Amino acid sequence: MNGPTLVYKCPNCQKTVRRKSLWYVNMVGAKLFSDGRKIYPMLPEFPFIVKCRGCNTFFWLYQKNIIGEYDIWSNSMKKWKNPDVAEILSLNEYFEAIKSKIYSNKDEEQFLRLNLWRAFNDRTREGRDIFLTEEDKDIYESNCIALIEMLDKNETKNKIMIAELYRNLGKYVECNDILDTIEEEKYAWLKEILKKECEESNRNVVKI
Repeated sequence: MNGPTLVYKCPNCQKTVRRKSLWYVNMVGAKLFSDGRKIYPMLPEFPFIVKCRGCNTFFWLYQKNIIGEYDIWSNSMKKWKNPDVAEILSLNEYFEAIKSKIYSNKDEEQFLRLNLWRAFNDRTREGRDIFLTEEDKDIYESNCIALIEMLDKNETKNKIMIAELYRNLGKYVECNDILDTIEEEKYAWLKEILKKECEESNRNVVKI
């Protein structure tokens, strides 16, 4: 069930964009992947950062940056001069955003890097080659290494992500070493899956 449509304004050129919100979400039929990507058939993905179509400026869609809202029963969209639809960044745009250092803290940088990692892995999910050029491979690997360095290794969920990043890099020994430090029984099934993929020298993301 949709909530109101939220309206934001580019801080550079003042062009407006709109993003839907949700009141209720149906999570039936969810698919979970080893890089943490969750795909829900009934749940659209909403962006948290966009690239302005007017001036190519990246800006975050934070609650504090909302300038208005409207719903399907109102005719107030005209008030906002027909705002553009806020779109998820492309793989290249995530990389561009990181290069331009649009982030102002570690959480924002980590968000961009996680989504760049998953955007590359989406190619595999869709049955395509993950790297189209040697530059793609360099970007992917340097981003994975940056994520490994950023993540807090004292948290179990981060350990799992780090192990997966190592596996995606083809560093199977490092992946297994991290997995062996996870003692919680509830993660045993996931450890078994990742270790099996290491045994088969599979670097690609897998459905779990």
